[in-house]
Parts: sequence; structure tokens; C-alpha cells
Amino acid sequence: MKFTVSSSVLLKHLSVCNRAVAQKTPEPILSCILFKAEGTLLHLTSTDGEMTISTCFELPSIQEEGAVCIPAKLLIDTLKAYPDIPLEFSLDEEHQQVKVSFDQGVKVGNFSLQYEPESDFFHFPELNPDAKDELTMPG
Repeated sequence: MKFTVSSSVLLKHLSVCNRAVAQKTPEPILSCILFKAEGTLLHLTSTDGEMTISTCFELPSIQEEGAVCIPAKLLIDTLKAYPDIPLEFSLDEEHQQVKVSFDQGVKVGNFSLQYEPESDFFHFPELNPDAKDELTMPG
């Protein structure tokens, strides 16, 4: 997985997903957000086991598709310290880390976060957008 994203756009979508991140849980995967880069879209999904929130947005380019789970709190707290700059996310599969780097001329930097594999995240049944299900409730 390798893509570039604006830090402020990512932080906005992470804040939405963070509402469904479990704060205290015996299952560490519930404190993560699933990042899935496909085509031109970045999908973010979080769950606390009862509630799930998903959001997606278009990226200028995705160099490599992929999916990993990243700890929400650590990433959000780190991004709050940065101005609106382009961040490049890439995977170091050997060390199971997400590498985040930026280059703003004078300001160049990077940081790494441990990730969990997508297979550890909770998988929910897919909804068929073409299905015409109807729910009727008395008034």
C-alpha cells in the first residue's frame, strides 16, 4: 500500500471514524482504523464491536493498493501536530510498520506506526446496493 494524502483531509475523515473506535478494549484491533486503498479511493472503517463507521474519499493517486489496520489514537494525535501538508504512506512489511513521510522543502520528516493485518479486522457482510429491501413500521 502506498499513497499520498493531505494531512487535514485525512484528519477530518479520521475524526469521523474515531467515534466508533473502542477506547478500552481487551481486543487491540478494536482500537484501530482499517485503511483500504483501492483504485482512487481511500476507505476508512472503524468499529467498537457494536457500531461501525465507514468513510471514503478520493485521492490524487494511489501508487500501490492494499489494506492495513492502524492504531487510531496514535495516528490522530500525531496528525494534529502537523499543518496541512501532503503525507506519503507506505508499508514496511518486513517490520510490519506504516511509514509516513513528508517533504515541504525546508521541513522534511517521517514517522512510523506499527500496523495490524487487514485479516485481523472484523469483517461484516457486504450490503448489496442493487437490493431493494423495504422496512415498514407503523406510525
